[in-house]
Amino acid sequence: METKLFYSITSLLILVLPFFYLTFANDRTLMPRLFLLDLFLAVILVILYQKKKEFPLNFSILRNPLIIVFFLNFVITFLSQFVAINFVEGFFDTVKTFTMVLLCFLLIQMFLTTPDWPERLSLLVLVAAGISLVIGFYQYFENVVFNTATKLPDGRPTIYLVRGLMSHKNLFSSGLMLMLPFIGYAIYKLRETLRVAAIIIFSLVIVLLVILETRAVWVGTLVGGGAFVFTLILLAKHFGISGKTRWIMIIVFIVSVGAFAGVVLSGGGEYEKTYLDRLKTITNPGSGNNSFRLRAWDATIEMIADHPIVGVGTGNWKIHSQQYFSDKDFKQTETNWIRPHNDFLWAYAERGLLGFLLYLALFVIPIYFALNVLTSKDTEHSVKVTVLLLLSGLLAYIFDSVFTFPYERINQQVYFTLFLAGITAEYLRMKPEKTFFPNQKPIFAITGLILLFSIVYGVSMLKSEYHIVRAKAAEKAKEWKMLTLEATKAKTPFRTLEPEASAIEYYIGNGYLGNGDLRLAADHFQSALKANPFDPFVLSNLGKIFTDLGEFKKGANHLERALKLLPGLYEAKVNLGTAYYNLKEYRKSLKVLNSIPSKQKNDVIKGNIVALKKLIAENPQQDRKTGENKQTNVKQKKSGKNVDSRDTTRLKTQKSEKTNIQKPNQNEKKKQNVDMQGKRNNQKKTDKSGVKKATQRDSTKAKNPNMNKKKQEKKNP
Repeated sequence: METKLFYSITSLLILVLPFFYLTFANDRTLMPRLFLLDLFLAVILVILYQKKKEFPLNFSILRNPLIIVFFLNFVITFLSQFVAINFVEGFFDTVKTFTMVLLCFLLIQMFLTTPDWPERLSLLVLVAAGISLVIGFYQYFENVVFNTATKLPDGRPTIYLVRGLMSHKNLFSSGLMLMLPFIGYAIYKLRETLRVAAIIIFSLVIVLLVILETRAVWVGTLVGGGAFVFTLILLAKHFGISGKTRWIMIIVFIVSVGAFAGVVLSGGGEYEKTYLDRLKTITNPGSGNNSFRLRAWDATIEMIADHPIVGVGTGNWKIHSQQYFSDKDFKQTETNWIRPHNDFLWAYAERGLLGFLLYLALFVIPIYFALNVLTSKDTEHSVKVTVLLLLSGLLAYIFDSVFTFPYERINQQVYFTLFLAGITAEYLRMKPEKTFFPNQKPIFAITGLILLFSIVYGVSMLKSEYHIVRAKAAEKAKEWKMLTLEATKAKTPFRTLEPEASAIEYYIGNGYLGNGDLRLAADHFQSALKANPFDPFVLSNLGKIFTDLGEFKKGANHLERALKLLPGLYEAKVNLGTAYYNLKEYRKSLKVLNSIPSKQKNDVIKGNIVALKKLIAENPQQDRKTGENKQTNVKQKKSGKNVDSRDTTRLKTQKSEKTNIQKPNQNEKKKQNVDMQGKRNNQKKTDKSGVKKATQRDSTKAKNPNMNKKKQEKKNP
């Protein structure tokens, strides 16, 4: 029974889960893998309850500090939802955390009843690593070596197509790195033939990690390896290392660390032509994503300062972040990160001081356990090697957490849990907890109910993502009725934002907007603001709609809020200029149009600026600080004299760029520009003041590279 259970759990974790994905999901790996894991754990729970006499669970494990702290992390994650603006967005983290707590408990059970678990587990990881290498190198040769193109349409190098069966190449790199401790154990412990295979696989993993150019993983691997060697030097007597060998290790370690520090601290590498250049950029604050990452951390620290005790709530960093980005001089294409790329700051920002301390304890406790095992005279040599390798893997994970977001990803969390469970199991084997015999029925019942909720949640999320993908496709094709239908089907009580942090109600609003129903579109955009009050694109769209409806004051208010959150939002500036003009606040209109960068000003905007200057000079008293009265608004609306007429395509395109809808290719864009240029004369009108009507369609002709860049989903180092 123990052997079957061991291989059932570990085979799913190592050989099935990392290769499972669903193409119809918005993120093909995240929710599908969590759902599969929860479904599997529910089956295991039923089996354990039915076979509790054959395989009695050791509930004394529940007394262990690690399990207690892990469970408290689940509790604080759930409670933190109640202080959030958007309660339901915290369900993913809550479900995931409980899943990992249960998994850790079961793994400790398996490891305690299976003394040779490191050999068995390392063999499974060896197979998984081999499969990953085949997929990775195949993608590398197909998409990089034999690809005539060196860049993707969005400007990234083609190496980003090498992602294994993960959602991103950096996640693929991270997963490979976390396999290294187990492959290392295979080299140490397995038989001769398998040892040779392990050496080859270990070497190929290192080669692929170098090729993938993920700097956080490079340094994480070096930190893990360095920690392994440093601990061997420090505890040489405990590992039976002779004095001479120890001194050789010291010299090699010092030289290696010195060489690495010299390269990293030497600076340069801005052009990143070689792997060495890429390594040099690690400490260059202005290189690559480093600048943005530092500003994102700065924004997160400000968020923590504003919410130091309870945080902003689980799952709500992505909602609050925009208001902290506004003064960080971000380009429009740099505001799409929905994570701070630092798990420790993320934990503090969302779950407050207590949540941060509990999260920190998840690392402190296993390190303490590991040091106890390593320094014990009664511990076998093979156990010490096992624990040291697991400790090095944990330290590599910690370093990766400082620069990326393994906390979110299921595969990374599984390996993190394996490290925790392995270290804790060996510590408990040395220092077992006192016997504990609780009433098992309530424990099984509560655990089963939470897993049942997790499964229902998973089904709902996958269904929602299926319809979100279809809604985005309909939006791209300008099939407005289909967009409304699919986005409505994507709604669920467990989610109000789609995976890229735009409100689902936004897409419904866009569907109605495309069909010309401004009032219904406005209603759904206002619902979208309830889900994410700091979305500048929704505010901009609302401001445009209210301006088109003649509600100029209301439109101006929304557009001002949009520009406060995203000061460079071009469309909001154009539309705000229109709203101010209709409110007869000519100086404000002139000021906002003047703030548009020169390269973004088309002929219509330039003409309006000239006309406004003339109007202000000739009629200085007519520049009122208050808006037009209602009768004037109605009169203008009936006469069709709205400076900024509605164009649903531009509104839709503006938001679709935010949500990562694919843009047309270069030839198509050139054709569009020619067509629009030919129509320009038909789109211009002049009112009595001589101010040309700058339509939303006109605004699309401005050459704004930031607006035309395809937004990347997850920009990593």
